[in-house]
Amino acid sequence: MVLQITFESDYMNKQKIYRMKRQFRFLLFMSIISSFLLSCSDSTKNVIKNFDPLTNMGMNDTVVLSMDLDNAIVNGIMIPSAQQTDNGYFTFSFEVEKPESSKKYYYKIYYQNSSYKFPELKNGSIHPYCHENFYGSWEDVSSGFKKVNGTNGSDNFRIVGNPRDERLYYGGDMSKQVFSQERINSYINSMRTTPEWFKSIQAKAEKENRNVEQQLFLDALWMIKDESRKGDFNHRWKRNPRVGNYEFMLVVADEAAISDIPDYIKNIGNVNDQGSFINPFYYFRYGEGSKLAGVSIVTSERVLKVSATIEPAKGIYINPGQQRDEHIDTQYLSDECNSTEQLYEHAHFEQFSHAINRGYTMRNVPLVRDVINEPYTQDDFFSTMEKYDSTELVVGHAFNSQTPCETAYVQDSVITLINPGNVEGEELRKQNVGVKTRIGFTYGKFRGKIKFPRQLNEDNVWNGITNAFWLIYQDEAEWNNRRPAERDGYIPKGEDGEESLTKKQKNYFYSEIDIEIVKTSPTWDNEEFLKNDDRESDNVMFCCTNWDLANQDPPRFFKGVDDISYKNKTFELHRWTDYYKAITSKYPIKNDKLYDPEFFYYEIEWKPTEIIWRAGPSPDNMELCGYMNDKYTSIPNNQMLGIITQEFHYAEWWPFQPFSQNGVPFPKNDIKGKVYEIVVE
Repeated sequence: MVLQITFESDYMNKQKIYRMKRQFRFLLFMSIISSFLLSCSDSTKNVIKNFDPLTNMGMNDTVVLSMDLDNAIVNGIMIPSAQQTDNGYFTFSFEVEKPESSKKYYYKIYYQNSSYKFPELKNGSIHPYCHENFYGSWEDVSSGFKKVNGTNGSDNFRIVGNPRDERLYYGGDMSKQVFSQERINSYINSMRTTPEWFKSIQAKAEKENRNVEQQLFLDALWMIKDESRKGDFNHRWKRNPRVGNYEFMLVVADEAAISDIPDYIKNIGNVNDQGSFINPFYYFRYGEGSKLAGVSIVTSERVLKVSATIEPAKGIYINPGQQRDEHIDTQYLSDECNSTEQLYEHAHFEQFSHAINRGYTMRNVPLVRDVINEPYTQDDFFSTMEKYDSTELVVGHAFNSQTPCETAYVQDSVITLINPGNVEGEELRKQNVGVKTRIGFTYGKFRGKIKFPRQLNEDNVWNGITNAFWLIYQDEAEWNNRRPAERDGYIPKGEDGEESLTKKQKNYFYSEIDIEIVKTSPTWDNEEFLKNDDRESDNVMFCCTNWDLANQDPPRFFKGVDDISYKNKTFELHRWTDYYKAITSKYPIKNDKLYDPEFFYYEIEWKPTEIIWRAGPSPDNMELCGYMNDKYTSIPNNQMLGIITQEFHYAEWWPFQPFSQNGVPFPKNDIKGKVYEIVVE
């Protein structure tokens, strides 16, 4: 018994000692943790209070502001403008906790467009494209953190184009009309009076089958445009602010922490050691800046929501740089449609001239009819095609207007577009018409309020017109290149055929996103079309296209047909070959639905990773008509313009068309459309 008691006593003592050791280790661990947490709390304590980024813009959580586009052509978009606030700036204010007597604080504000951005993080690391986001700080990028005087801070800022002050977006003096007649004449005179230069002009004219006067004019235009790209002027319009919501981040750092913040964050125009811009919203939210001692960060709950309205009332600029002839008919020029310096600086639109593809020749029946308003049946259409032999057909191409402002003009703050009618016995023409916006944007919901002309008559015969609302690259210069391709590159727009696969380029400027409304088959299968001929239907096709130039970076790049689903709808995407430069879907919609109302809304929502197409009778009643994303197609990221056109497409462009363009009579009466506005938001 004694031995047993001794053993139990010894065992109990050991257990007591063990429990004491465990308690000691636990208390020691908690002491270390508490010290660490206290240290972290001291180093990351947020000293910022009552940050308001928009003190002069009322009290709403969301401040709604329309961009002032009045000087956007020359100076770019500034938010706000001098007409929108007392000083042309936003004012902001904040407080900091009272520092120790020897402690100093420094502050800097950053803004970022949050509607059209890449997330800062991807798979736990910096998103490879978040440097493309539109973010900025002080207009003078060299101005870093500013000292906080006392416990209250207030300052001004505004959102401007080219916020990183990149030399890529610099160029010549834009304050004068670029293509003024004086500058054109000056270059022409220089070429005439320089023997060797003039000799080269004569040789070029002969080679291009032009007269010398026309070649002199074209070369003068080229040199003026080239000159405008060179210089030390900040072309902020080349990287305009984006529409949508903006978030605001205030950073306050103590004196010790300032030295730890890298120069490329203090000055967002600088790059890191790898030559890359670093988004400050990544750096302070997720990167090294989120761990810096002595740094406080706060993002305001107030946001700014901006939109842009492109207004016909501001006029149509006639751009001499788009002309092909020195001598133009000026009889239709007016105060609202001209090439004056006033319109150069302020007009939101310019007249658009189509590129005429000479590779397609029209062989048209020599008939003049008003297909829409006069009886013209399907039997009439097909019997007419058989009536004429090849010697009687009108051989040629579609035309552009040679008389500015005759077929596109402003009246009562609305743009009227006209495809002119024809007179029997005179030269017969199918003439295209269009207008193009002059202020570029990257991303946005582009919504056109438009009255397009009717396309089908009561017997569902097509009048040959394709109605289109589309986006196009703003410039072919390096500053407007798309994101570099990661794999084999982009096929240049002018290259076709299988051999074009060998001509791909890593960097390229061309981008285009289309709504084209045309009478064509709802299917991409010829046999299916022949089984279900759509010619009797009152549907037209709402065709949605993204020109990705056969860039094979997307993981689901394909040729042929592939399906994509969005919002409980499935769309059939199509690409003819692996070297075809565009991907398209088709959506049937009733002719009367589009064209009976006084106007209709057409929308392209272009986002960093997807494109959505819609149409509807009002902005809050839009029907989903198309969808694509970056898994299937390369989404452009350069700056683009909007275009509205009424044009005579060739049937070969839209297989399988039930009506050939060659069989559509020449229009007897003017075909009219109207453009009320384009809103970008």
